[in-house]
Amino acid sequence: MSKKQADIVHLTHLVVLLGIRKASQVRELLEKMWAVGEPERRYPDFVGVLASGIQIRSRTVKGPMVTEGEEELTLLEYAQEEEPAVHKHTYRVEHYKLNIKVEFYQTIHYYFFTCESSEVMTGMSEFSSGFCGGSEALEKHQLHNINSMIKGWLLVFIIGACGLLYLNWKMSNIQLIERSNSRISSMKEKATTNVSTPTMESRILFVETTDNMEPTPLAVCAVESAAHQNPDKQIYYFMKGFSGNLSLYPLPEYRGIHLLSSLENVVILQLNAMEHFEGTPLKSWYLKINPEKEKYWIRVFSDACRLALIWKYGGTYLDTDIISLRPLPIANFLCPESRRSVSNGALGFLSLHHPFMWNCMLDFVANYIGDIWGQQGPRLITRMVKKWCRIENLGIFSGKECNGISLWTTNRFYPIPHPNWMRYNAPWKKEDIERTFSDTYGAHVWNSKNSGKRKAIIVGSGSLIEHFSKSYCSIAYKNLIQY
Repeated sequence: MSKKQADIVHLTHLVVLLGIRKASQVRELLEKMWAVGEPERRYPDFVGVLASGIQIRSRTVKGPMVTEGEEELTLLEYAQEEEPAVHKHTYRVEHYKLNIKVEFYQTIHYYFFTCESSEVMTGMSEFSSGFCGGSEALEKHQLHNINSMIKGWLLVFIIGACGLLYLNWKMSNIQLIERSNSRISSMKEKATTNVSTPTMESRILFVETTDNMEPTPLAVCAVESAAHQNPDKQIYYFMKGFSGNLSLYPLPEYRGIHLLSSLENVVILQLNAMEHFEGTPLKSWYLKINPEKEKYWIRVFSDACRLALIWKYGGTYLDTDIISLRPLPIANFLCPESRRSVSNGALGFLSLHHPFMWNCMLDFVANYIGDIWGQQGPRLITRMVKKWCRIENLGIFSGKECNGISLWTTNRFYPIPHPNWMRYNAPWKKEDIERTFSDTYGAHVWNSKNSGKRKAIIVGSGSLIEHFSKSYCSIAYKNLIQY
C-alpha cells in the first residue's frame, strides 16, 4: 500500500469514528495528522465528498456505484497505474440514530461501514477487519465510546446545573443589594430639591436603633401590614446593625429579615447616623454624646433618627409597634396620643426640608435632657406644635389644620390609650372591634409598656393583637408567631 493509500484508509477510519461531517474539520484533521499544507489540492474530491457525511470517494475513474433501492459508495483507485485490478472495493453506509435522554434531549448521529464485497484491497486487511469481519467488535467499541461520552456529558450537565443554581442565588442577593443602594441614592438625590417641592415617591419609614438583626414578630408585623395596606408606597426599614449584605444573615436564624425582604415594596437599609445627621443640628449633638452614659439611649437615638430622616427624605414615620389597618393618606400630619400630648410615634411630612422638622431638631439639641423619658419625643413634639400654632390648648385644633399641618384625632393611631394597653391582649367581640377601630389608620399597641411584662402574642387566645396579626400580617403570623 502506498503512503497515499495508507493516508486515506486511516483518515477514513478517524473521520468515521469521530463523526466529522464538515469540510473544515477534514482539512483541520489533515493538517494536524499529516501536515498537509493544501489538502484540497492533494485530495480534492476526497475532502469535499467525505465532509458531506454522505459519500466517500477519491479521485474517481469509474465514479460511485449505485444499485436499486439503496446507495452504494465506492472507494476507488489511487494507484491505478500500478495495480489496476485489485483496487475495487464496495462499502455500504449504514446510518444509525441513538436517542439519549438526560435532563434535556439530543440526538447523536452515528455512522459506520460494513463490507458488501468479498474482494479486499491488497494491503488493506487492517481496514477490512475493522469495518467488515470486525463489525460486531466495532459496534461494541463504538457503543462503549457513546456510553463514555454520555457519562461525560452527564457530569458536565450536573456541574453546569449546580453552577447555574449558585449563580442564581448569588445574583438574587446582589440584585437585592443593588436595588437597596439605588433606592437610597434616589432618596438622597430627591432630598436636594427645594423645600417646597413634594417628594416624587411617597414612602413610609421604620427605624431599628439597636444592633439586633432579627426583628421581633411584632416589628415584622408592623412593617408587613404597612406594606400590604400601602402597596403604592415604598416601605423603608432602617436597621442600625444591617451591613448591607443580606447573605450574611442566613436562615433560619434570621427568618424575620428574610420575610420582610421578600415583600415587593419593602427595602431594608443600613441606619448610618453620621450620614443622616450630616447637615442637620443633630450632628454636633451626636459627636458629643456618650451613649454609654445615657439612661434612655435607644429611645433618644430613635427620636433623633426619625426627625433627621423625615426632614431629609420626607414621608411618613411609624413606630414598629403600629399595626396598619388602612391605607395612609399622604399629608403633613401629627397625631395626639391624649388631650395634652402629641406623640412622635406616627408623623408625616410630604415635603422635604420642612421647617417644622428643622425647628424640632434645633429644640432637640437646645433642650436636651437625656434623663427624662420622652423629653426628645412626645414632649418635644407637643411644645413645638404649641409654638407652631401659637396655642396652649391642643384640643382647639384636634381634627383640624394649623399652618399647613393637620392635627389628626387621637383614634387615628391611639384608639386605646397607653394606660389601657393590656386590652390588646384580651379577647374582643367582632362588633366592638369594628366600632372602636372604624376610622383607625394604625393601631399603636404600646410595646414599650410590655417590655417588662414580656407578653407574647398567644396563638389561639382570641386576643385583639392576635386578631390583628392574623388579619393584617398573615406572613408574620404563620412564619413567626404560629411557627
